Amino acid sequence: MIRFLKYHGYIGFFIIIITSCVPPVTNNREYRAHHPKLQYLRRYAESFIGTPYKYGGMNKDGMDCSGLVVRVYADVMDKKLPHSTLKLYHSGRHVPYSQLYTGDLVFFGNNGYRANHVGIYLGKDQFIHASSSQGVVVSQLDSQYYQRRFIGARRILLQRR
Repeated sequence: MIRFLKYHGYIGFFIIIITSCVPPVTNNREYRAHHPKLQYLRRYAESFIGTPYKYGGMNKDGMDCSGLVVRVYADVMDKKLPHSTLKLYHSGRHVPYSQLYTGDLVFFGNNGYRANHVGIYLGKDQFIHASSSQGVVVSQLDSQYYQRRFIGARRILLQRR
């Protein structure tokens, strides 16, 4: 019995020593937020700030929320996406709110039901979208208005380190 305890004690000590030598895991969220392509996506999306809202539009003359997403992803990532908020909501994969990073799509609906608005997450709780009243603007995702309407997020870009 003493040998058994002595042996397991050594194993436990060895595990503690080995795990204390492992370097800390890098913050994947920070890495991805600073990825050059995602920074370009952010800057390109921000170049549309002030563009007026136009239902079905996808250019500087006017655009709607899904038009902004489609245009940015097509021009920066060479990715063809559907020009429909609901179809975008069913694209990519689900992302928990706590794991959002630059380039993820954020979706909103009335009473937390059915996606009817989309934006692109920019980081630091900000997202860019085409508001029907203000045109293309950057808003705070953590504002009470958007928190009440937030229904989910999707990752279209599946990044690898």
